[in-house]
Amino acid sequence: MSVVAEEKRAETRSSSYRWVIISVWMTGHVFGFIVLESLGLLLPSINKEFHLSPIEVGLLGSAPRIGTMVLAIPAGWLLSRYSPKKLTSVTFAIGTLLIVFQGWSPFFLLLLLSRFLFGITLVAREPARALLMRQWVRPREIVIVNSFANLLWGVSAIGFILTPVILNLLDDNWRHTLYVFAVISLGLALLWQVLGKERTTPEYLAEMRSQEVSPITSILRYRELWVMGMGLMGIGITWASFATFWPTYMLENFDVSISTSASLMAISGGVSAVAGVGVGILVSRVGKKRLVLWLTGILLAGTQMGMLWTGSYTALVLIFLANGLAWTFFPITMSIPFELPRIKPRELAVAVTFMETAIWVGSFIGPLLTGAIQQVTGDLRTALMVAFTSALTMSLAAMMLPRKWDQVTQEAQPQGA
Repeated sequence: MSVVAEEKRAETRSSSYRWVIISVWMTGHVFGFIVLESLGLLLPSINKEFHLSPIEVGLLGSAPRIGTMVLAIPAGWLLSRYSPKKLTSVTFAIGTLLIVFQGWSPFFLLLLLSRFLFGITLVAREPARALLMRQWVRPREIVIVNSFANLLWGVSAIGFILTPVILNLLDDNWRHTLYVFAVISLGLALLWQVLGKERTTPEYLAEMRSQEVSPITSILRYRELWVMGMGLMGIGITWASFATFWPTYMLENFDVSISTSASLMAISGGVSAVAGVGVGILVSRVGKKRLVLWLTGILLAGTQMGMLWTGSYTALVLIFLANGLAWTFFPITMSIPFELPRIKPRELAVAVTFMETAIWVGSFIGPLLTGAIQQVTGDLRTALMVAFTSALTMSLAAMMLPRKWDQVTQEAQPQGA
């Protein structure tokens, strides 16, 4: 066999390993968000011990976002210098310890601090994702790979079903539930340590060396990042408010159990996972990113409003089915930084972190805003209606994107993939 043929064969083998890399990395990362967003499901149990006010609940929901708003972009700038495998390993390990610390916290302020630090580990991991995808994935495949990652987010909906199950098996003990999460997190960290790999091709190394200016300037160069950041911030407000307050709202107003709320949330996640793959493949072939983003913003705001007005399980199932379709925008929004012209690896890491920061800013604002409005008005429904309206910013962002984003992505330098 010729040398050229052998190199092509090796390239094919190593390129196919990208699915292992994305699967293991995203599973571990998504699990961190399951821990984070399970607060709403654990809240009734936590309240029995701490007797929290609406403002304190809002602080617990927002705490993981506080540090990330300040540190995310500097972290993307500094941490993009390091090996993405090592960065992932370190953040997985520290995150596991902080889950244990959350479960151990003997009083409210320590629980608040541990959630704050746990959020930092999640955002510190983001530069690794951007660099790993740059190493392993061709530009035209980005939206498809992001759709596959979105599928894993949908599979994570199982976590929302299992959380109340674990809670019930452990006699409604939220601390022991978090200890179970810590064991799972440790297993995923070890799995990454075994299977995680990098692919540092000559092209990738040359790009890393060619970056003469600070990668932070990439945020200033691309208007698309600011436009999508606005849309994602609105999405963050909607999601964090929903995850923190909606299960309690349904329990108190419609006598819908926490387990039922969890199963409904899982329906949305499952639909989003499957539909997201289809939307990603479709967009990669026909374009129309702006249209999809516009439609999903409207659908998301409408369906989450509908969740506040009925306790009928049948009606809620239909609403959550439609809501799942609304969450299919993530593969599109997160593919945009990868398709920006002439963007280099470390600039890409900062750009992706910037967009993640926009979500975190919204996620910080959401629970605090909702808790404050509830505190003033005494009406959680009004508070949630205000929060859910913010999803329309995604539709506004879609209208502000240049028309070129409706075109099919053209193949570029394959980065050795």
